[in-house]
Formats: sequence, C-alpha cells, structure tokens
Amino acid sequence: MILDENLNCIIVYDVEAKRDVRVHRELSKELYWMQRSVFGGDIGKGAFARIEFTLTSIINPAKDSVVLYKLLYPWNLTMDYWGKTPGTMSLVA
Repeated sequence: MILDENLNCIIVYDVEAKRDVRVHRELSKELYWMQRSVFGGDIGKGAFARIEFTLTSIINPAKDSVVLYKLLYPWNLTMDYWGKTPGTMSLVA
C-alpha cells in the first residue's frame, strides 16, 4: 500500500571536518537538524534525489560515511550506505 510519494527518513553522516559544513548545509535545505550529524524528516522523491546526487558528489567514498534510514509503511526500515561502511555493527547493552 502506497500512501503518498513522500519518504520518511533519517540521515546520519560521518565526514572529514573539511566537508562537514557543506554536508550540513545541503541536508539543512530539505530536512530537520536533529542533533550533531543527524537529520530527519519527510521529503519527496525529487528532494531525495537532489540530496543523494549532491552528497555523493561532496563526500569521499573512501573516507566518509553517510547512512540513510528509510522508514517505510507499514513499519519497515531499510538502510542505505553512501561511502565508507562501518567495519563492525553491534548493539551496546
């Protein structure tokens, strides 16, 4: 069931300091700043495509990491990685 064309998402990034301001500025155009390097909100497919295009041109895939959490109806979560992927993912108890 598709309710609309918008996408609820959370974007988390870890980039070198020299690219931090550019990434923050680009994400601020479409999403809400939640904390430090975390943005979230409800965006359309066009805005999502602009974000993806812009960030992939800014980041260095060998050193930087951007994680996109897509919150899909009904209660599904997908994760997309742009750039360097984390070595180990574990839950902290």
